[in-house]
Amino acid sequence: MAATPALAQHISPANTNFDAIGPAQLTKGATSLSCTLTLSGTTGPDVGGGVADGGTITGGTNTGPGNCPLLTVDGGATFEIDTSTGTGGTGSLYNLVVRLAGTPVCSDAGPLPFTVINNGSGPSTIQFNSPVDPDCVVLANLSTTPDINVVP
Repeated sequence: MAATPALAQHISPANTNFDAIGPAQLTKGATSLSCTLTLSGTTGPDVGGGVADGGTITGGTNTGPGNCPLLTVDGGATFEIDTSTGTGGTGSLYNLVVRLAGTPVCSDAGPLPFTVINNGSGPSTIQFNSPVDPDCVVLANLSTTPDINVVP
């Protein structure tokens, strides 16, 4: 029988659409694109007290120079919150697919780690720094609108 954690970690508020916007860099082999990513998602259903265990990414678009507008993130990726620190926490992203001009260039079943920094009354920050198969690295520092937070 698996052990059950004493405290579960959550994202708040539940059932909330959000955008996470900020600088992102995709490196595939020797090619690198620095863009502004808008990643859209929805926090999951209320599991009690207005909080959710995770959520779903509904898609992502990029702006910036060169091929940035051709870089997209598929909807359907999911995330869960793994730890809570009081000032944020960590999570895992699953089933990430990044496309360039409609062709998948990076995809990974996960888990891919990310960090959430709660910024009080300001937008929280989501930081992503992870290798993604095949031969990709994604770096992002995104601010959420509306504010979503990791809570115990």
